[in-house]
This record gives sequence, C-alpha cells and structure tokens, in this order.
Amino acid sequence: MNLQDKESQKTLVFALVFILLGLVAFYGTYYFFTKKSLSTYEKNIHSEIRTINNINESTPKFIKGQTIDNEKILSELPSLISSLKTSEENSKGFVVMDKYKSDHENLIKGLKDNISLYEQIYLVCKNPKSKTLKNTLNLINKFRDNCMNEYSLVSIKRLKITLPKECLDFINNTVFFVEKQIRQNIDNEIANSQNKEFFNSLTTLLDNLNSINKNFSKDIDNARQDSSLYNELLNKITNTKYTIDKIKSKASNVTVPQSSINVYNLFTKTLDDYSSYIEDLKYAVKTEMLTPLPEQNNTSIDKLYEGSNNKYYIFTDDYNNFMKEYNNLKNKFLPQ
Repeated sequence: MNLQDKESQKTLVFALVFILLGLVAFYGTYYFFTKKSLSTYEKNIHSEIRTINNINESTPKFIKGQTIDNEKILSELPSLISSLKTSEENSKGFVVMDKYKSDHENLIKGLKDNISLYEQIYLVCKNPKSKTLKNTLNLINKFRDNCMNEYSLVSIKRLKITLPKECLDFINNTVFFVEKQIRQNIDNEIANSQNKEFFNSLTTLLDNLNSINKNFSKDIDNARQDSSLYNELLNKITNTKYTIDKIKSKASNVTVPQSSINVYNLFTKTLDDYSSYIEDLKYAVKTEMLTPLPEQNNTSIDKLYEGSNNKYYIFTDDYNNFMKEYNNLKNKFLPQ
C-alpha cells in the first residue's frame, strides 16, 4: 500500500469517526431534549389533572339530602367552573409529545364537557321554572356520559382522571331535582291555566250580577206616585229573579280550583243574598200594591219593607267582602 492510499484510508476513518460522533451527539441531544420535554409535559399535565380531580371531588358539598343545595350552587359553583376553565386554557398551551397526543385530546374534550355539565347545573338552579328544563336535563345526561367516556381514555404516566363517585352522586341528585322540577312546573302550569279559566268565568258571572244589581227604592217611590207603575216594577223584579237563577245555574257548572274555593263560596253566598232580597222585595211590593190606601201608613209600610231592606244590607256587606277577594285574584292574574 503506497503512501497515497494510506492517507486516503486515514482520511476516510477520520470522516467516519466524525460522522459517528455527530450522530451520537445529535441523537443524544435529541433524546435529552425530548426526554426533558416529555418530563416537563408530564409534570405540568399531572398538576392540572390533580386540580381537576380535586375540583370534582369537592362537589358533594352541593348535595342536600336526596336533592341539591340551590343557594350554595349559585354562590360557589361559578368559582369551580372558572377554575376548570383555567385548567383548560393551561392544558391547551402545553407542548404535547406524540406519545400522549390521543390522551391529551381526550382530556381537553372531557374537560370541555365537564365545564358544560356544571354550567347546565348552574342554569337549572338559576331558573328552575324555565320552560326548557327538559332540554337542559338531556344536556346534563349527555355531558356527564361524554365526560366520563373521554376521561376514561386518558392515562398519562399511570395518572387517571375521572368523575368520582361523590361527583356522580351530586349529578344524580341534580337529575332527580330537575325531573321533579319538570313535573312540578307542569302541575303549576295546569293549575295556573285552571285558575285563569275560573277567573274568566267568574268575571263573566260578576258582570251579569252587576248588570242587575240595584236597590229598587226609587222605583218603589215612582210607583207610589203612579200606581200604574206597580205592575211594571213587579215585572222588573221578576226578570231580575229570573236572571239571578240563570247566573246561579251557570255558577254551579264552573270548575273551581282548590285555591279559589273561598272566593267562589263568597260569590255564591252573594248571589243567594241578592236572590233572597229580591224575593222579599217582590212580596213587599205586591203586598203594598194590593193594600188599600186608607190602610197604608208610614209605620206599616216601613215594617213591610224591613225584611227586604235588612237583606239588601246583608247582600251589600257580603258583596264587598267578595269583591276584596275577587280583586286579589284579579291582581294575581292581571297585574297592573
């Protein structure tokens, strides 16, 4: 081997050694930084997972017997939601290695559903009479199931994330509360509808009564001035009695809600009072009409109308009592 060949071999060896050292340095550096990045990610994500787990483990404080504590949820749940959102933002900012890419994606999805779940629970407590409660209930169940499924797919260096049993108990109590509230809202809506229907019927009956409600003293005075008006007066009284009987008949067919029994009873009593007044008045007018003038005097006339006058006072008193209750009902369904 000549000198030139030896030099070439020597150069080739140096080149190979240089390349080999370069490769070792490159992979060593790559491994070092990859390992360091992986270790940093694991450390950071572990911290967030522990925070999330601690938040979910704290939810039993919102349980109240077999239901939930609305006031505590309204005052304290927003803070937990805010903390979960902070963990979500932090986790989105981490550099994720391929090894944990799938775990990280499921963590973010699960965390998003975790937040949405609590937001729906907060909305339920904020407006338990909402007409969209049934939809909210479906969302609560959906977010819970999705969150549990997505969290179950996360395992980062043997650290798990989950909705613990205590948290699931809280969610189940919330579901029970919402289901009960939905039934109660439906019952209230039906009752409210019945009350409004009753109020409208009662208003119509009251208008009918008011149209005939009068003290006939002026008509009696006119008849005394012109005896031919007695028959006209008796016809008016007879027609009034007929109208009262019609109102009574209609009133007897009205469906009365439990909460309105008192006002209904006051109204029927008022009708009975006025009917009794009209009956006594008719008797008194007819008697006066048939009594010869020489036999009439102020004392006998006053005594003749004593019963009807007393009954009109009773009617007036009961009518005023009824109107107080009626106006209370009116203010309830027709607020000013």
